[in-house]
Order: sequence, then C-alpha cells, then structure tokens
Amino acid sequence: MVQQSPGKQHRPTVPLASRHVFLDTQVYRALGHNPDNRAMTLLKEQVTSHRVVLHTTDITLLEVRRQIRERVFARRRDLSDIEKDLAPWRKLAPKSEIGFDAEALSTELFQRLERFLRHECKAEIHSALAVAPAVVFATYFDRKPPFDGENSKEFPDGFVVEALRQWCRVQSNQMHVVTQDKAMTRAVSADEGLLALKDIHEVLARAVAYLGENGEAAAKEVLAKPAFDSSLEAALRSPTKELGYVYVGDLVEGEA
Repeated sequence: MVQQSPGKQHRPTVPLASRHVFLDTQVYRALGHNPDNRAMTLLKEQVTSHRVVLHTTDITLLEVRRQIRERVFARRRDLSDIEKDLAPWRKLAPKSEIGFDAEALSTELFQRLERFLRHECKAEIHSALAVAPAVVFATYFDRKPPFDGENSKEFPDGFVVEALRQWCRVQSNQMHVVTQDKAMTRAVSADEGLLALKDIHEVLARAVAYLGENGEAAAKEVLAKPAFDSSLEAALRSPTKELGYVYVGDLVEGEA
C-alpha cells in the first residue's frame, strides 16, 4: 500500500474566527460583478444559514459601480471598432446595427448586484464617507498602512479600513477582510480587530469547517452545565438587537 507523504497530508480547514466578513472591490470584480456566480450564490447560502454576516461600505459600492461602468464602456468601444470594420457591409444591410446603451446597461448591472447584496445577502452597509477625514489624514501623514508605500494615496481604502476598525471597536468584535491588495492587507494586519483573507473561496471553506473533536467536546461540556437551561432561557427572553434564532427540531413552523 502506498503511504501518503507527510507533506501532502490533509489538514482540516480552520473555521472562521468571526462570522463577520467584508469583501474588497477586487473580489466582486474577479467574480464578474455577477450575483449568479457560483461563489456568490454559495455566499448567500452561508448568510442564510447564519454562518456569515456580510459587510460592505458606501465607498465600496461606489467603487463597484465605477468598475462596472468602465467595463461596459470599454466593451462598447470594442464594438465601435468592430463596427468600423463592418462598415462596407452596412451598405448592403443598412438596417442592421451593432451597439447598446452603455449607460443604461451599466446602471442596470450595478443595481442588480446592489439588490443582491442589500436584500438577498442582508449586507450591513457602513458609512465610510462619514469617517472623520482628520483620522484618515493622520494615518496618511504618519505613513501608516495603507499609506506606507511610496507615493501611496489609497484614500478610498483608508476610509473603508477606518470604518471597519471603528465598527470592530464599538462591537468588541472581529471581522475578516477579503482582499489581495497588498497595501490594504498591511492595513488590516496592523489592527487586531481585522483579519485578512485572500479570497472568497477561503471564506466559503472556513464557513462550513468542522469544529473538530475539541470544539464538539467544548460544546457538550457547556450544554451539560446545570445553569445552561436557565441561562439560555434568560438570553432568549432578554431584548436583543440584530440577533436571529435558528430552530432545528420536530415542531413545524409556527409551533416552535
């Protein structure tokens, strides 16, 4: 029997350290800004299953809208070049036409993606535009990430990162930031509340990662404690914000 070499042994995927996930603009661009992309539909499933809470910012949405518009207008220019090559044919078929309304198409594509994020993924949208400019400029003048590169002027990223930092501090929570941008990764790594991941596929793998024997043992230990039932009942009865309950049992909907 052939034994697997130590270097190729399977290592269990590490679960997400936090359910809260922010996707950088390059993630949406890599997926074609398409809500029907398989990775996007899987992300929606993780949101629906309460394994992931998606976050974005107003600046991120503005950047995504710009990217979509530039992409559509670039394709229209390509079609214009093709149209010139087909000019001789136009004389033979004058009613035929190649073209589209780039402005209307780019608007429709962005609105479709925005609806997907806002309504289907229930994304929490942070107002990065409301971040005090003095805070971001202090980071810029001190040459701290994402402004630590030569001639770096990553102001949109600076406002976005600061908005995410402030949320983590207020909520006493952490957030995964999915980006391959080097400057933004350095900025994320400099804050203990932010956790850098490289791509959405890592998020999806970690979201469904098995707790492992230690995690299962810890869960069983908590459930076995005498005060668990009363503590759970008190938590369920207490007023809470932005908290959803998932029931798995034999009772039909409405009876639970």
